[in-house]
Amino acid sequence: MALALTAGLTVGWRHLPPAQLEQFAAWIIGLGLLAIVMPLGWRAAAVVLVGSAGVQFGLSRINEAKIAMTQAPLTVLDFEIALANPRGLWLALGLPVWTRVPVGVLLVALLGGVAALGGWLSWRHVRRQTRQQRIGTGVSVALSMAGLVWYTVALPGALAPHADQNDELWEAAGLSAYSSRIGVVPFLLYSYQLERGQSGPYYTEKPVAPTPPATIRATANTFVSLSRRPRTLPNIVIVFAESTFNPDWAFHLSEPVASELFAHHADTHVLTGMTVNTVGGGSWITEFETVVGVDARLFGYAGNYTHATLSPFIRHSLATYLKGKGYDTAAYYSWAGDFYNARRAYGHYGFGQFFDVTDIGLHEFEGSDVDVATAALARITTAQAAPRFAYVVLYENHSPHACEHFTDAAQLPVTFAGSVEFGKNCELNEYLLRMASTTAAVETVEAALKDMERTTGRPYVLAVFGDHQPHTFTGTKAPPLSNFDYVAERTGDSMRNTFLHIRSSAPNPLRCCGTVPPPAFLLPTLLSAYVATGVDDLYLPQNFQVYQQCGSDILADNQARKGAALPLRIGPPPQPGCRPAYLSWLSSIRKSGVM
Repeated sequence: MALALTAGLTVGWRHLPPAQLEQFAAWIIGLGLLAIVMPLGWRAAAVVLVGSAGVQFGLSRINEAKIAMTQAPLTVLDFEIALANPRGLWLALGLPVWTRVPVGVLLVALLGGVAALGGWLSWRHVRRQTRQQRIGTGVSVALSMAGLVWYTVALPGALAPHADQNDELWEAAGLSAYSSRIGVVPFLLYSYQLERGQSGPYYTEKPVAPTPPATIRATANTFVSLSRRPRTLPNIVIVFAESTFNPDWAFHLSEPVASELFAHHADTHVLTGMTVNTVGGGSWITEFETVVGVDARLFGYAGNYTHATLSPFIRHSLATYLKGKGYDTAAYYSWAGDFYNARRAYGHYGFGQFFDVTDIGLHEFEGSDVDVATAALARITTAQAAPRFAYVVLYENHSPHACEHFTDAAQLPVTFAGSVEFGKNCELNEYLLRMASTTAAVETVEAALKDMERTTGRPYVLAVFGDHQPHTFTGTKAPPLSNFDYVAERTGDSMRNTFLHIRSSAPNPLRCCGTVPPPAFLLPTLLSAYVATGVDDLYLPQNFQVYQQCGSDILADNQARKGAALPLRIGPPPQPGCRPAYLSWLSSIRKSGVM
């Protein structure tokens, strides 16, 4: 029976159409296990199957939690990161660090105990058999095991051709749906192949002639004017505002929300939306793009894990560009430095120093954005001859936004338009409370930069942006990070739209950006205009060319992605010359030496 089942499965999976193979991929693995344990007696088979079902159940729950937190499914890379840094995993999950050892011991004991019990029962069963029966059992188990191994090794390759035609897999939400459809174990096998392979336009698009330098210069001159450069290089501070976006753009509200984050000031040079490539989570993607200046989606699957997968290959970034001009470069992180490989990643990105939450004297998940900004400023404002470039990562507005500070509708200063339950309005106001703290942190940074200018004569550039919209408002009832479905309260504005506010006391070199929100990867090019000696000296000036021709989302019309779960394009359609401009830009990025 075991050999017949193995033969049937082997012949069956090789002849299944791709869509049906995806549908039955997990079942075939389960039946393959059944074929292996059938000759070993019903007791051993029961133990192995129950243990396997438990592992499957646990992996499925972990996968669901991962999707709820980041909108991306569980992958082999997650296990590699977790095993290399279990403390970082525990911190990311919000668990007491001391519990990782007893939990690890318990898991190993459970798995080892199931394996030992299954082995002992199998030995007892085989010991009672005759010599001829043992030979038959051994042959059956070996052949069934070989059939299952062959299937698991071949499955990723069998899935790949059909998956490569699935345009939804360009989005994290599409990958999550695919993981749920084919099963967590088949997707782990598939993710292993993805991780080891090369996917994404950076690798797969055929090379063409790079964007001509004359074209790059002409386009850059329409976005920047470098005739009035400051006599002294400015201090530059980027403030990464975790999960911050303009609620007036995103929601139908009872009245506008007043915030200095989204208000024009005397020193405002740019105030606009900003297109990001992640929703609800995945802050490291926006970190990568706003430092390196390259769209993370160019690297396919690897672009979902930029700090771990891409950072070791980075050779140039805004940090290295400014370091070459004499800047002192430092990053200030409000999380533990081992979270998603952040400390090593920022080193690869070229930062001279990296201070995580402990380094700046704070405790993770405690304090406010003002506390983070104040602690960072204590180092930024120390006397030094070199100009400063600081990248400050805030955290306070991270999901969830549980209703904690309000008990009655009369306490809520702003509500959604129309009749909306109290819980939704309360979460909105919890977000606004934290956004007020983020605003205060930004104003604290600007005040410090103005003080530095008064004492040193060095002007300042302050760039503030939101990394993504929080999962509280972008998920669909996925507790604890998302308790409600806010689709009815949202405007037509994309969930990928946050904001960008550049304020400076230096002469304004920017003629950007109007009604088309810039992509996050354009920020390093924009900031380089404050220190460049000419358009040829800008950091990745070719980014202006692809932005001009393709708009906010350079991949929306260059990589077909039918049926994606999220709105793809923000702003007007791309120009007719988008496709050739995109291909030339991609070739010029390859030649730039960034990677």
